[in-house]
Amino acid sequence: MYNIRMNVIGIGTAACDYVGIIPHYPRLDDKIKMEHLEIQGGGPVATALVTLSRLGIKTFYAGVLGDDNFGDFILKNLHENNINTDFVQIEKGIRSPFAFCVAHVENGKRSVFSIKGDKMEPDLSDDYLKNIIETADFFHIDGSVPDLSMEVLRQRKNIPVMIDLGAIKPKILDIMPLCEYRIASYQFAREFTGNDKPDIKSFLVDIFDKNTILSGITLGEHGSTFYDGKAFLHIDSFKVEKIKDTTGCGDVFHGAFIYGLLMGWETKKIGRFSSFMAAEKAKHLGGQKGIPKLKDIDLKNIFKSV
Repeated sequence: MYNIRMNVIGIGTAACDYVGIIPHYPRLDDKIKMEHLEIQGGGPVATALVTLSRLGIKTFYAGVLGDDNFGDFILKNLHENNINTDFVQIEKGIRSPFAFCVAHVENGKRSVFSIKGDKMEPDLSDDYLKNIIETADFFHIDGSVPDLSMEVLRQRKNIPVMIDLGAIKPKILDIMPLCEYRIASYQFAREFTGNDKPDIKSFLVDIFDKNTILSGITLGEHGSTFYDGKAFLHIDSFKVEKIKDTTGCGDVFHGAFIYGLLMGWETKKIGRFSSFMAAEKAKHLGGQKGIPKLKDIDLKNIFKSV
């Protein structure tokens, strides 16, 4: 197995997720009984870090949590997944990030109802910023903690950054130009272009500039597409016989993609591996439960057609 001695620091949302399965979506003002409910760790950046941790990468989470029950659960989940929390600040009397996710029993497609923490931005001392930058070999951000993200990105030197463009958020379009790797969701593409059916290639060109190494978009069951400034590359999704829940698939994809970058793989190989990881997660309820560990992955089989 590979041993990569690199530190990935995530700046963004770590949340407590309540994840349920429903037989169908109710009409407005109707009641419905869920078939199952679980409590798991969630959040785009945290789930990507969990993915990297299970692949053997040393990971750190930077952000703010409250001293409420949600915050206690999130902190415990980070520790259980071997994610370093030295850069986490605990604030008294505030609410931590929370999401309620429901998956349709027939196709696993999910809807997410989330609420931000009362305070997302840590107190930025010179030592705090210096220690984060000196520790990191790679940054992963989701735009939900813009002030910290901007300060770190301005002060870092040659540390690469991936941004998870999940949705349009305050200041995210200011942060994006500072990031070398930009992978978006279809929702972000719709919001960015103002078009319900955006042209994927045009969108990838639009978010690509002189500072970009790679732009990309995840398209669920339709795979993913990437642009390196010269050519486009499409990666098919891995087929899953029975999708249980798509919650967190994009977050897992981002984490797996960073792993491939750290390994020095070519984009086609990275995309295939990331698609595999997202597909494995889709077989399980919740964003983190089904993420495989490196020792349980048959890399030769995944890459046999690459």
